[in-house]
Amino acid sequence: MIFEDVHVGYLFLPVFIIAGIYAKLIKRDKGDALRDSLKDVEIMLIGFGVIIFIAVLALPITPSLSTFGYPETLEDIGSQKKMLHLLQEYNKAIVRTTEVLHWMLFAAGIWVIGTLYKLISIMRIKREKKLSIKK
Repeated sequence: MIFEDVHVGYLFLPVFIIAGIYAKLIKRDKGDALRDSLKDVEIMLIGFGVIIFIAVLALPITPSLSTFGYPETLEDIGSQKKMLHLLQEYNKAIVRTTEVLHWMLFAAGIWVIGTLYKLISIMRIKREKKLSIKK
């Protein structure tokens, strides 16, 4: 795990800030709502890809899923000190995985769905205009 001691929220925060600044300040609206919304989706997809990459690097490498460090016999965890250390390591891995999952769901729920909802709303409005012109 590369970002072992860093809170997951601090890893994702720069991506949210940079994407937000780009989407609001740097990106120029061209006057076509659909094209502008598609540009927002593009920004969101790039940002979400970066978030997924960071999340993968932030996930712990659990010894129970690899061949190294997994206790196979009672002698491997014979003392209470070894058992405590093993349980603490597993607890850290579970907590870290839960944090990463929490932030991924937050990003997906707020950012991705919000951007796609905006795109679909604009597409629906454009479609309704076309249909009203045909009638």
